[in-house]
Amino acid sequence: MRHWYTGNIYVKEIPPSRGSVDAVVFIFEANPDISKYSWRQTWYAEHGEESTLCFYATPYSEDMIGPGIARSTYGGCFMLFPPRHIPDIWQDIRFKNSESLDERLISASLFYSRERHVALVAPKPPSLKWRRLARQHKKNLVYIPLKRFSLQTVDKVRRFHVLNGKEIRSYAARFIQEF
Repeated sequence: MRHWYTGNIYVKEIPPSRGSVDAVVFIFEANPDISKYSWRQTWYAEHGEESTLCFYATPYSEDMIGPGIARSTYGGCFMLFPPRHIPDIWQDIRFKNSESLDERLISASLFYSRERHVALVAPKPPSLKWRRLARQHKKNLVYIPLKRFSLQTVDKVRRFHVLNGKEIRSYAARFIQEF
């Protein structure tokens, strides 16, 4: 509110943005360590209510928490909804010029998104290079600061479990602890 002391109150109205989002990128650490996040995958949705998921994470085999149950932590991930089949972004030569893991996620999200806007949840605003890349794809990175979310929420989103088969689901809850 401006000029409240004069009795004249000015309120800035921000109209809703136009367009929608089909790609969301989470970057949990600026400048991710490639040796820490050595597991890189593209997972395809099992049904229409799931997203196509591309991520880099800690190796799940280093944190076994139960029989056939492992835990991993995302360094970054990119979700595409509605799900569709895309080539594995970690093998795709179109992104070979990416200088970092997070840049490869962002490049892939801009390339595969069908919408004009791509949401970017990250600790820092997109760099000039990333904004330039978005412009080349005729897209807009919608930045959401990671610090807007509580640490507990970020930890819940960031940590995930890998099960060695569907039958493990029957007893996995006994080994997976919630915050």
